[in-house]
Amino acid sequence: MTFEWVTPQSTLTISNSVDDKNPTTGVTVTTSGGSGTGAVTLVPTGTGCSAKGAVVSRLTAGTCSVVATKAGSTVNSTVYAAKSSAAKVLTFKLPQTSALVISTSNTAWGTVGADGYLTMATSGGSGGGDVTYAATGGCTFVADHADRLKLSSDYGGTCSVTATKAANGDYASATSAAKIFTFGSDQPELTLGTNETKRVAGYVLGATASFYPKGGAGNGAVTYTLTQVSGTCTLKGTTVTASAAATCTVKVTRAADLVNFVNSATSATKTFTFAAAS
Repeated sequence: MTFEWVTPQSTLTISNSVDDKNPTTGVTVTTSGGSGTGAVTLVPTGTGCSAKGAVVSRLTAGTCSVVATKAGSTVNSTVYAAKSSAAKVLTFKLPQTSALVISTSNTAWGTVGADGYLTMATSGGSGGGDVTYAATGGCTFVADHADRLKLSSDYGGTCSVTATKAANGDYASATSAAKIFTFGSDQPELTLGTNETKRVAGYVLGATASFYPKGGAGNGAVTYTLTQVSGTCTLKGTTVTASAAATCTVKVTRAADLVNFVNSATSATKTFTFAAAS
């Protein structure tokens, strides 16, 4: 009678960590340990998943247990018995059934408002997972309110925001497409400056009053507006004249530049009076 000595294998373990799970379709299962060269097969228990080769695939949301078995083999005359691992629980989530979308909108080159921030909101996504936001570029979120977007500087800027809905219940996590927000800031005060060092009693007839924008900011177009008070003044470029006694006002406006300064700025009116020399 011939006896064959069979050597037990070392412990066989499914080595995927719990953190590797929560897939929406399938996961490749890896093993460690076991002796010899026998093939490893996976056998799910329950109805939540199926196995094909090294891949365990979801059939329904929830958990299922998987056992790995390494077949017996002979290596250099050493015979190893088959070995099975302890059961490993895998958790599967369903994919999102609708896209997660950032629903907050702000008008083109809109300011963040008097409160200094824009409150984020989303639509879509499945499950009740918490929503978090991430911004890159010229914006950041208020420290104690992670859904309130604000500018990172005193001037306008553009930033990209994505929202992520955490896995919850039966559903996997979801991340939205990036949404661009462009903010501008108000211009500093704009005034109408004059090139004369002083103007006490007004201008004599035929004299030319010249002026320029003072303050404001950005590269928006500058325009001047003349309003007749009495008589007739003539506006040409950055000067005003009168051939007869007259009083008029002029104000300057700098348009929004759509780079940093979202709003136009207009100065207070300045009065110009022309009279015959005394």
